[in-house]
Amino acid sequence: MKKSSKQEYIDYRINSARETFEAAKTLAKDKHWNSVINRLYYVCFYAILPCYINMMSMPVLIPDKNINSPHIL
Repeated sequence: MKKSSKQEYIDYRINSARETFEAAKTLAKDKHWNSVINRLYYVCFYAILPCYINMMSMPVLIPDKNINSPHIL
């Protein structure tokens, strides 16, 4: 994934989380609790995806019993 398209996707998902959270607040005012819970689930889902995308691009440090310092995969 290119840097620019990766950042665009991250921005899109963060924006989706914010919009969905606003929808949840609106539904909460009308006491539609099942729908609020559903929306909050998706807020979490949309918000965690950018974190996962960023983690995938980071090097992974694996401790090695035979070496004093961890090595990178």
